[in-house]
Amino acid sequence: MTRLTFLLSVLATALLAGCSGESNSAPSPAASAAPAAGSTTAVQQVTFRVPTMVCQHNCWPVVRDTLQKQPGVAEVTLAPQKEEVPVDNPLVTVKLSGSFDADKAIEAIDAAGFPKATVEP
Repeated sequence: MTRLTFLLSVLATALLAGCSGESNSAPSPAASAAPAAGSTTAVQQVTFRVPTMVCQHNCWPVVRDTLQKQPGVAEVTLAPQKEEVPVDNPLVTVKLSGSFDADKAIEAIDAAGFPKATVEP
């Protein structure tokens, strides 16, 4: 019953913010490591697909701020978009500076009103 109440509050938040969307992707919480140019230290990053993030004025700032609050996050960026206002490419890249829990980040995105976020392979 508590989960149902939580889900209803998330749905209400998404409707109030004017954001909606669908995705059938399954989560795959893993961060990838790639060496930085001219560096011996690996730069880690993870890319999330946030299909319910549909606008850059209300949705994107909430998703960005939510991810920036997660431990180990150094930078959060939105993928390039075709237009200024709608989000047509809901990919968010997170550069990491320490240990990071993708599952907890997805839970935080969901709690912020954006369900169905997944980690891109």
